[in-house]
Amino acid sequence: YLFLLVAILFTAGVFTRVTAVLAFVGLLQYIHHAPFLTSQVEPLLSMLLMYLCLGPCGAAFSFDAWRKSPAERARALEPSWTANVSLRLIQVHLAMLYVMMAAAKLQGDVWWRGDAIWTLMSTTRSRLIDWSGLRNAGYLINLWTHLHVLYELTFAALIWNRLTRPIVLWVGVVVWLLMLLASGLVTFSLLMIVASLAFVPASAFNRRQ
Repeated sequence: YLFLLVAILFTAGVFTRVTAVLAFVGLLQYIHHAPFLTSQVEPLLSMLLMYLCLGPCGAAFSFDAWRKSPAERARALEPSWTANVSLRLIQVHLAMLYVMMAAAKLQGDVWWRGDAIWTLMSTTRSRLIDWSGLRNAGYLINLWTHLHVLYELTFAALIWNRLTRPIVLWVGVVVWLLMLLASGLVTFSLLMIVASLAFVPASAFNRRQ
């Protein structure tokens, strides 16, 4: 319950320098105490939390920023090396994560055959939508499966180019929302979208201050 309270405070941006570290420690404690309860969510979440401990993640859109004076808030939003290091580490780690996910899929026959998405759809315990109407749409399922793998394969190469980056990010939103609906992996799919925000220029957020 204590760590849940810490997570809520960190989400709201309350004393983020302290709650970020405590939330990260709480997550690690949960992972190592009950590893059989973990899934693909925990490695991604622990990566993001670790790097958020390095950067000034409470400088904007947080309770910490709200309680500061305008002058203090302006100083907090000035460029800092800790923010840059934290952001770059998230970007590099996420790109490598895409490479590893694609490589893992290419080792399984179900992805080569194009049946993987249907396998996820047919898992009735987790899916959010009944996809049984697509049981005869073999070509559509195969195309969906192969396009998902193609996106993961090309992410690490195209995300660094300023011209292709917006396309990759918007396509990623569609890819992971479709995965969410097909598999019911709500937390993981939303985390992948949130992690991709590390590639969104700071100017897009500054306009919303």
